[in-house]
Amino acid sequence: MTAKTQEIDDDNFAVSDATHFRASFQRSFRNLNEKQQSIFSFETFQKHLKEDLMGILDEIEDIQQSYASKGMREWNFTFGLMNSLLIFYIFGAYPGHFWILYLLQSSCWLSFKFISMWRAKPLCEIFYYFDFCWVMNFLMVSFLIVNNLPASR
Repeated sequence: MTAKTQEIDDDNFAVSDATHFRASFQRSFRNLNEKQQSIFSFETFQKHLKEDLMGILDEIEDIQQSYASKGMREWNFTFGLMNSLLIFYIFGAYPGHFWILYLLQSSCWLSFKFISMWRAKPLCEIFYYFDFCWVMNFLMVSFLIVNNLPASR
């Protein structure tokens, strides 16, 4: 095939771009001499792969350290997961008693969150409680307390 014919074939190809790219890459690779082909050896690939994987693992450790410095520790994660499982279990097994668990946990967590938002630096974050989700949680806790008082029965 002459250079002119190849040029016409390359310009007017009837195959997909991927096939054209693959054929072009194969032609380029065949044109490399033996010395240049040694660059693409399996040992070199393994070395670069190992370096890349070690870089990824270092990045993961950095992310883990940043989460740990922000309070995301193994104990916190385990406690949160077990708490979620407890909530799912109580909701499924004893739906009539779910309100008790909700009331106890909401009282503890809302007060803890209130204190941490009040002490937040540099700005107090207490006005975030006017967000819809917080208002609904306060209303639900208030409803459960008022509805389950002994005098209201």
